[in-house]
Amino acid sequence: MKWSYRLKRWVAPGLRVLAGWRPLRPDAGKRLQGQSPSGPSSPTARTPMRELIDLAGGMRAGHELKFWTPGGSSTPLFTAEHLDVPLDYESVAAAGSMLGTRALQIFDETTCVVRAITRWMEFYAHESCGKCTPCREGTQWTVKMLERIKSGQATPMDLDIMASVQDQIIGHCLCVLGDAMAMPVGSMIAKFRPEFEAYIEAARDQAERDLIASLDAPDEVPLVGSVV
Repeated sequence: MKWSYRLKRWVAPGLRVLAGWRPLRPDAGKRLQGQSPSGPSSPTARTPMRELIDLAGGMRAGHELKFWTPGGSSTPLFTAEHLDVPLDYESVAAAGSMLGTRALQIFDETTCVVRAITRWMEFYAHESCGKCTPCREGTQWTVKMLERIKSGQATPMDLDIMASVQDQIIGHCLCVLGDAMAMPVGSMIAKFRPEFEAYIEAARDQAERDLIASLDAPDEVPLVGSVV
């Protein structure tokens, strides 16, 4: 344990455990496990994400990093511009996020931000105990708003409403589950608003085509003797 104290800032010393999640190389876990704590290339609390990805063998062949979470799904997102931020509490906080559980979730360009954030929000809505209003109503309402986006019923203005509501949730709940839900939503809208707007436009166009197709479809004529 003493060596870990020497490698870290004294503001928050001690051993850390990192947990990585795809889409790294299939053998990324073995590569990282093979790094000796005393080796020159071993991860420390000051190791940036760029170096960790390199130590793990890099991204999957043919894919690029899109965004990542320094502390799990409950923390504001980081993108490629944050790859050189040292993974200690102070540096991550100064860059606008937090280490949280140190669950490093990594997403490449094939990830749809709307689908990703919807999956996270469904989890938080399910986990909310319902004791405090901001969390109980906020988690359910956020899921419904994301469903509106996916079904083609939303407009870009809904993104502003969602971001505003998340700001009202943070700091107003009895526990941090509400904050954990709200922070990634606001962060993802801020960093990927053009993709959200493109998704909204495409979903609205698809919904309009489906409506026109249903109106143009001929009425079904029941067969003779069939029950209507």
